[in-house]
Amino acid sequence: MIYIVLSAVCGVVGVFVARSKNLNPVLWGAICFFTGIIGLLILTFWRSKASPIALDDARAGDADELLPDQGKSTTANSPDKTTDL
Repeated sequence: MIYIVLSAVCGVVGVFVARSKNLNPVLWGAICFFTGIIGLLILTFWRSKASPIALDDARAGDADELLPDQGKSTTANSPDKTTDL
């Protein structure tokens, strides 16, 4: 009886942890139910999936850094075209 209660608690906790990490809560709830504390430990150290919105924001931020600045003067980085050759 105690084993079933402990398994159910581990399963419910696994569902909530999986949701917070953007992982499949049904799968991880079942894994934690059947494996108990060991499943919760694995889930705790499992890498979380980035949400699609956060991933797009991160890509947009990286792309802005890689693109040259438009409208800003780059005379310090490039030679002046009006100088004598």
